[in-house]
Amino acid sequence: CHRQPVEPTPSPDNPANKEGMYLGVIGFNDKLYIKDISLLNSSTYQNYSDFIDNLVPGNGTALFYADYTALKKMKAYVKPKALKNVALVTFTDGLDNISTANSQYDPAGFGSTTAYRNALHEMIMNDPIHGINVSAYSIGLKGADVTDEAQFMETLRKLASSNNNVFQVANMDEAME
Repeated sequence: CHRQPVEPTPSPDNPANKEGMYLGVIGFNDKLYIKDISLLNSSTYQNYSDFIDNLVPGNGTALFYADYTALKKMKAYVKPKALKNVALVTFTDGLDNISTANSQYDPAGFGSTTAYRNALHEMIMNDPIHGINVSAYSIGLKGADVTDEAQFMETLRKLASSNNNVFQVANMDEAME
C-alpha cells in the first residue's frame, strides 16, 4: 500500500505564517550580545528596548564579526510570510580591532581586516537573503580611539549597500533624526 504524503498543517506559531516587521539585534565590543530575530510587536518591543538599554561599552570592536553573524542569522531564519525588505543597520564608534585577532570571530578565514571588510561588502552587494537584495546602512559616531579617518569612512562605505546609506554623525541625537 502506497500512501500519499500528507502535508503538515502550518502552525500559527511558525514565523513564516505571520506578517509584520522582524528584528534582531547584535550588540558588540570584544564579544557579541545577540537578541535573536523575532516578530516585532507590542509584546516583544519592550524586550528589544531592554536588551538595547542593557548593552554596555567594552574594550574592543568586533564590528565585522557582528555584521557577518547578522547576515548569516538572516539567511538561516525561516522566511517570514510576504517578505518585502531585508535591511542591515550597523552602528559603530570605531574600527574593527577584534574580528581577525580571534580565529573564532573569523570563521571564514578572511585573515585581515581589509579582506574581511571587502568580503562583507561582497556579501551585502551580491548575496540576496531569501531572494531579496540587502539594503545595508552604516552609521558612524567616530570614537576617540579612531585615528585613521579614511579607514573609518571606508569601513562605513563598505558596510552599506550604497553611498547614500552611509552616515557619519557627531552625536546620538543626530543619529536619532
